[in-house]
Amino acid sequence: VKEQGKTGEYIEISFNIGIYRNAECDDASGINEKIPCTELTDILSNPAYRGLFDNQSVDTIFGLDKGQFEVLKINWRRNTQSSSAGINTYSEKLDYKYNRVFAINFSNKNQLTFDAQGAQLKKAIDDIASITGVNKFNLIGHSMGGLAARAYIQNESTKDIQSLITVDTPHLGGIAAGIYVAPTKNAAVNLHKDSLALKNLNENTGGKYNGIKVWHLGYSDNTKLKNGNRFYNGSDGNVKIYSQMGLDSLSPHRVIFSPDTGHGVKAYGEAYTFKDDLPLKYADDVFTSANYLESPLGGAHVKVLSDETYIQYVLDILK
Repeated sequence: VKEQGKTGEYIEISFNIGIYRNAECDDASGINEKIPCTELTDILSNPAYRGLFDNQSVDTIFGLDKGQFEVLKINWRRNTQSSSAGINTYSEKLDYKYNRVFAINFSNKNQLTFDAQGAQLKKAIDDIASITGVNKFNLIGHSMGGLAARAYIQNESTKDIQSLITVDTPHLGGIAAGIYVAPTKNAAVNLHKDSLALKNLNENTGGKYNGIKVWHLGYSDNTKLKNGNRFYNGSDGNVKIYSQMGLDSLSPHRVIFSPDTGHGVKAYGEAYTFKDDLPLKYADDVFTSANYLESPLGGAHVKVLSDETYIQYVLDILK
């Protein structure tokens, strides 16, 4: 960006895909039946569906999966261009080879499994590398984007990944399947804390992060005092702080942002907080952030993306 003499610009990448004609998918709006992957539907917000998520997510992975589609085209677009503008050919992309910031927009994004997102991310990174000549990358994933980045690292042949920064990512699932995913789409059902999709992802980390520096950034709206211990127990409205703080197996540097930092606390609850024997873990750093949960439920989950404290911390990591 600096080489172009401009600031605040980045390249957005999107995909055109073709779904294989005979591909069949598990659809969370249905009951124990597969449908053509081209017919995946929104999950209904009717409360009657909530029990279905709990019953099925333990042994089913929902949505369009890796191997059920082909990436036909990879589109580039400057964020300052209109949505209809495109930088699609090799020669057009060469004009933007000095860009170093890319934002990935997955196709069918709320219908893709984690593995499918990881496969699309590989296509995007390979395309960037072929144009720019860059082969070292820093991955920054917000929310489920952090899981997509992990699926890429764990399942694909990767470029040289220098670091992984996850921001408010539900590594251990959302608040609760029935509340968190309705009314959204199939991929979100895979965020149930006991889902097969999360189990597969979280049990397949061995040796995959050697040489990759990992940071987990998360937001907690408050602390709680229990059994003489004060700890972060809150959420960003969508994801509990213990889930944002992720897995020990990734050896992450854990950072909590919160409006409630007056107690000098770095401990956070590892699991649901109604248990008397609640185990505590500890973040590496805690920073004061705005109280975004004054906005509607889940507001912090999105608003942290424009939080200057978050942004500066990420920039410091990259420096």
